[in-house]
Amino acid sequence: MGGTRDYLAWNRLRWAALHDLMDRQQIRAGAIDGGFEFNGWYLYDPEYKPVAGKSSWWVQNDRYCIGFGGMPGYTVVQEYRYHHWLPPYAAAVVMLKKNEATNDVNVESNPANRLAK
Repeated sequence: MGGTRDYLAWNRLRWAALHDLMDRQQIRAGAIDGGFEFNGWYLYDPEYKPVAGKSSWWVQNDRYCIGFGGMPGYTVVQEYRYHHWLPPYAAAVVMLKKNEATNDVNVESNPANRLAK
């Protein structure tokens, strides 16, 4: 039960972050790597060809990403905190924006920090 609660808590915050980007900041879905479910819902294309250096989940432009922590080439612009039950610790989902100096090709990153990889 605790594990299900933790999963639902972080997933709820992930979607809150994604809706903040799209609704409040007017960022189009194509500029966001929001993970498998988000990208599949908003960006699914049966003819999609994966791009080297990007997630294979229908990513068009990864100017923004949602993850569990920082990634090289990105700056954390907002943090959504929650309490994880199993094991107990303070956790966060973060909204990341690609640094201006980073071109459209993704830099080497720790895939464990991205959601739904």
